[in-house]
Amino acid sequence: MLSERTTNPKKNGQSLIGGLPIRTTRNYFGSQIASFETQLSITPLKETFPAIFIRAPIVEEIYESVNGDKDVEEVEVFSKVTVYSGMEEKDVIVAVRKGPIFGTAFHPELTKDNRLHEWWITDVVIPSWQQSKQPQKKQKSL
Repeated sequence: MLSERTTNPKKNGQSLIGGLPIRTTRNYFGSQIASFETQLSITPLKETFPAIFIRAPIVEEIYESVNGDKDVEEVEVFSKVTVYSGMEEKDVIVAVRKGPIFGTAFHPELTKDNRLHEWWITDVVIPSWQQSKQPQKKQKSL
């Protein structure tokens, strides 16, 4: 839902919130019956995380900034999972971050492991909140 585009959208249309310059594919691993749990290495965490995938999408494409603006934050890949199909093996993107926006293909809220939420609050939410509380510098008029 945080992606700008999606492949195979829902039949009656899928509302996308946007915010992440990525293209996703819905239900990449199959229907709800194909749900699974696996241990993932995720960038901010030192140890693997129990990721639960339910009708999970994947990130198929990350779009680069259009104007090449160096002040624009790029999308960072935070995790991938290896997929095996027939004789083929490939890594697919399942977690990304762009500034304060963090998108996952799995459900961290369904585990008893709070590390990902703790990281989010400590490293993203609190610093952002503290920055918003600092007095804004006034521009001098000419």
